Amino acid sequence: MTENSFTPLPPGTTAWKLSLRFSCQAEYQLTGDVEPAELSEWIKVARTRRRWVLADSARLEQVKRALQTMEQICGANFDRIKDSCRRSGVIEIGIPYREEHWTWLLPWELILTSLAISCGARSLPIVVRHIEDLPDGQWRTEPATMFTVKSNPGVLGEAYSSATLDSEEAVMHANLDLKNTSAPNYSLAQLKESLCGLRPDVIHLVGVDIHQGRQLEVTGTGDPMDGMVLGKEVAEEVGAKELAGILSIAHPLLVGCNFYNSAARVGAELVAAGARVALGIQDSVTDQQRPDDYLSEIFFANFYLAWRLSDWDTLDALRLALTDLSEQTRHRLATGIVLWTSRSLLQAADGSWLKLKDPQNAPGPSSGLSDKFRDVRETEIKPDQVKGRPVEFYAIEPLTAINCSLLQNQRPIFRWFVLHKKAPLGMLRAISVEVTFDLGQEPIRWETTADMMYGYWDLSEEIRLPLTSRQARSNHSILQTSLLVRVSVGTNEIFRQTYSVRLLPIEQWQDDDDNRCWLPSFILPDDSAVIRIIDNAQRYLFALADDASAGFAGYQENRAESVNNQVRAIWWALTNDISLNYVNPLPAYSLPGSQGAQRIRTPSEMLKAKRGTCLDVSLLFASCLEYIDLEPVVFLLQGHALPGYLRDAQARPKLQSLLEMVEDSSQAPWMFGKECFGEIRELLDSGDMVPVETIGLNSGMGFWTAVDVAGAKIRREGAFEYLLDLKLARENGVTSLPIYESGGAVAGGSG
Repeated sequence: MTENSFTPLPPGTTAWKLSLRFSCQAEYQLTGDVEPAELSEWIKVARTRRRWVLADSARLEQVKRALQTMEQICGANFDRIKDSCRRSGVIEIGIPYREEHWTWLLPWELILTSLAISCGARSLPIVVRHIEDLPDGQWRTEPATMFTVKSNPGVLGEAYSSATLDSEEAVMHANLDLKNTSAPNYSLAQLKESLCGLRPDVIHLVGVDIHQGRQLEVTGTGDPMDGMVLGKEVAEEVGAKELAGILSIAHPLLVGCNFYNSAARVGAELVAAGARVALGIQDSVTDQQRPDDYLSEIFFANFYLAWRLSDWDTLDALRLALTDLSEQTRHRLATGIVLWTSRSLLQAADGSWLKLKDPQNAPGPSSGLSDKFRDVRETEIKPDQVKGRPVEFYAIEPLTAINCSLLQNQRPIFRWFVLHKKAPLGMLRAISVEVTFDLGQEPIRWETTADMMYGYWDLSEEIRLPLTSRQARSNHSILQTSLLVRVSVGTNEIFRQTYSVRLLPIEQWQDDDDNRCWLPSFILPDDSAVIRIIDNAQRYLFALADDASAGFAGYQENRAESVNNQVRAIWWALTNDISLNYVNPLPAYSLPGSQGAQRIRTPSEMLKAKRGTCLDVSLLFASCLEYIDLEPVVFLLQGHALPGYLRDAQARPKLQSLLEMVEDSSQAPWMFGKECFGEIRELLDSGDMVPVETIGLNSGMGFWTAVDVAGAKIRREGAFEYLLDLKLARENGVTSLPIYESGGAVAGGSG
C-alpha cells in the first residue's frame, strides 16, 4: 500500500475522532482532517529532517507549518491546546483502530514537538501514540522471557554481519536480564512455530526493512511496503500486517523493532494484533552523517535497562531513553523514535488521570530512575575482569585522500572509527584516543579521554582536525603523509597504527559525491580583491539608482529594483574596470574513482592575472554578492557553472521548501539535484531567482543579456545537475577556506 492509498473519511466522522491528552491533565477531541497531499508533504518533511533541522531559517518554516496543520486539526480548541502543550512534558495522541488511516502515518512526534517550540515550551515533550478501542489483553504484569529475531539473510550479511547482530543481542539480553531465545535468520514458518511454542514476553527484532532491502538491491522491485526482510539463504519480504500477525501470536508485553521504517505501519499493526507496546523507528534515528545503527542500539539498550529498573514502567523508561538520545543528537526534532501502546499511559480505563512519577510535567525521567540507571551504567569495569582486550576495534578506516575543505568545515576524516566494549554493562574508565596528522613541523593533533559507558563508541563524527597549519593552508600539490592512531586504557596502550594518506591542494575542489557539496568554501567574501571590486562598483550603483546616496544595502529596501541595481553595479565594475578573460583550469590532481577535480583561483589571483575559468568567475561573483549581504546560489551544469541570486527576501521560503523534496539524507542540505529542477525552473520563471552567465564578462555582454543566456543554458534539456544555496550552507556551518597566498596574505577570512 502506498502513502496515498487510503481513503480519508469526511472531517468530523465519529469513528475517527482523535484524542489529545496532556500530562497537565487536559484532554481534547480533535475533529479536523489532513488531506492526502498534505500528509505526503509531512512524510517527506520527516524523512528529510536531516537536511533542514540544523538550518535555523528552514527549521522555523517547518515549525510554522506544524502550527498551521495543528490549527486545522484542532479547530476551536487550538488556543487551549497550545497552552496545554506549553505546560506538558508528555503528550498522548489517541487513535481509534479500524484500518490504516492518515492518523497512523502523520509524524505526530515531529509536529507536536514543533508545536511546543512555537508555544515557547521550556523543554520539548515526549509524544506517545495510543490505539483506542482495543480489547484489553491478558499480559503478564512483568516479563520473564525474551525472543531475539536477527535477520540478515543471503547477501545482507555482507552489509550487516552476523557478529554485529550477535553483539546487539548480547547487549539487549544484558540490559533486560531475561531468559533469551535466539532466532537467527528464521523463515516466516520457523518464526511462527517458535512463537506459538515459547510465547515470549518481549520480542526484539534487528535487521533490514523492505525499503532498505530494495535500496541494497536484495529484494523485489516496484513500490516497497513497510515491513521486514526475513529468510535464511533467500531474502523474503514480509509486510507489516503479516509480520504483526505472526509476532503477536505470543501476545507480548513489548516488541522492539530496531529496523528502519518500523513506526507508522509495523508498530500500529503490532499493537492492534495483540502486543501491549511496540517501539519503532520513523525512518532513521538521527540527523547526523554517522551510522544510525549505533544510536538506535544505544536507545534500545537504555530503554530496556530503564524499563527493568523502573519495575517495567514504560513511560518513565521512554522518558529516560529519549532524553539520553536527544543529548547525543544535535536537535530533538532529529530523533525518529515512535511508541505505540494499547493502554493509555496517561489515563486509567475509567478515564481517571494516572499519577506520573515526578516530574509530572517535564519530559525527563523520575529522579529515582535516573539514580538507579546511573548506578548500573557507571559501575566500573576493571580491564583485568575482561577476557582478552577490554576494547575491540570494530572498524577504523581513514579517508585515503583528505580535502582541506573537510578540515576547514570540521568534517570527518575517518569513514569509520568505532570502538566496541566487550562488557555490555558497566563503565570502562579512561579510554584515551589520539590522532596525529603528520605535517612536518606543524603536526595537527586531536585527542580525547573518556569513560566508555555503552557497547559502542562511534568517534567518526567526533574526530576533527583543524585547518591551522600554515603548511596545509599554503599547500598547492598532493602531499603524501600519514595519520597516527593510538588507543589506551588507562596507562596501557592497546592499539597503535599509522595510516598512509594524501593531503590535497588547499585550492582543489573534488567534484564527486562525497566532496562536491564543499564548493561554498571556495566563495571568499573577505578576499581583499572583493573589497576592491565593491569599491569600484559604488559609482556604477550611484548611476543606476540615480541617487548619490545609494549604497549596497542588501535586501533592506525590500525592492527587487534595488537588489538588481546592486548586482548590475558589480557586473559593470567587473566588465569595465577589471576586464577578465577566460583561461583553462590549473592542473588538478585527480584521484582513482573520482569524477573530477578542479583547482580554483582566489579572487586576488584572478584580479592579478585578469583570467579565470567559468567556475572561478562564478565563485568570484558569488563572493561579491555575499559581501554585500545578498543571497547567492551556484548552478552546476554539465561541464559548466554559473552564479545567481535571490531577487528578494520573500524568495527564501520558496527555495527552502525544496528541502523536503530530496529524500536522500546523505545529500548536503544546501544542495538540490535534478529531482528539484521543476521547482527551480518555476523560481527562474517567476524571477524570484536570477541566474547570471558570468562568462559574458569576457565579451562585454550586457547584464540582462547575461541573465537571459544563463536562463537558456539552465533550461536546456539534461544540462542541470545541482543548485547550491550559500545561505543554507553557511547556516549549516560551511565556512570559507583561509588560503595562504604568496607573501603570507590570506584569501578568505573565516579561518
